[in-house]
Amino acid sequence: MASLLIEEYNNKIKEQLNAKYDYLQLGFFDGPVLFIGQNPGRPFNKETFSNTEKMRNDEITYKELIQNSMMGKFLSTVIDFDLISFTNIVKIPTINNEIPTELQISEFLPITLKQIELFKPTTVVCLGKFAGSFFGLTDFYKKKKISGFEYMLFPHPSFLS
Repeated sequence: MASLLIEEYNNKIKEQLNAKYDYLQLGFFDGPVLFIGQNPGRPFNKETFSNTEKMRNDEITYKELIQNSMMGKFLSTVIDFDLISFTNIVKIPTINNEIPTELQISEFLPITLKQIELFKPTTVVCLGKFAGSFFGLTDFYKKKKISGFEYMLFPHPSFLS
């Protein structure tokens, strides 16, 4: 489902930022429901590190990485994975998965907003209050129309476990 516009935009951003960041993860844009998280997790064990390295070397896709992660397994219980697209507000891991800094947010939020504009998902699901805060979402499971798109706030899966 990913349009040529989003692919071209992501490739441009990748060219600009790949050398600056070790684990730049722009997301994948296949299904009509876009899930947005805070930021990618830092590789924390040998398997995660190995899979992240494979993604960096184009041996596996970001979609495959997410699908086989704890996040992907959770999302698959809620919705058919073929309907999912996924990105984060901040496109790089933070140390100890801390809340991203204002500098990181100011660098990456415009990218996320442009991705939404170009991709035109049917629904945007923000995972956690951090992601939802950028769209004025405060109440879980309530729909809100923003710029023609339907938005919802869900608890982050780590909160549910």
